[in-house]
Amino acid sequence: MESKSLYAVYGTLRKKGSNHRYLDNNPNVKFVGSITTDPIFNLKSVSDAFPALLKKGNTSVVMEIYNVDSAQVETSLDRLEGYSLDAPAELNYYQKDIIDTPLGPAYVYFWNEKNPSKLSNITSGDWIDYITAKTKENEK
Repeated sequence: MESKSLYAVYGTLRKKGSNHRYLDNNPNVKFVGSITTDPIFNLKSVSDAFPALLKKGNTSVVMEIYNVDSAQVETSLDRLEGYSLDAPAELNYYQKDIIDTPLGPAYVYFWNEKNPSKLSNITSGDWIDYITAKTKENEK
């Protein structure tokens, strides 16, 4: 598969994430590898439903990198993340940007809220570990 676009995913799109089906078993999507970023972001929880990545911070975030070779898959990801290139920036739920990773430049979705202080901090930088622990906690 020829490289079209790399995507760095950190939350529900990761393996074991509730939305991984958008990437799993798709011939136009290839898992490239896992990374942990430098401590330059903040990862937050939005009511324990999904994560929010913030550009400025001091947390290393666990991400998976996927090669996406399909405009249809890219459009599906944009819809899932509430992002539209045609919409005014303030109307998008997330903003799509490019970050440098050890595996190459990759698209990532950053949270687009004016008041991120209302979100819960995920100090581990790992959404899957965080939500797994929360689920076990709630089962007690």
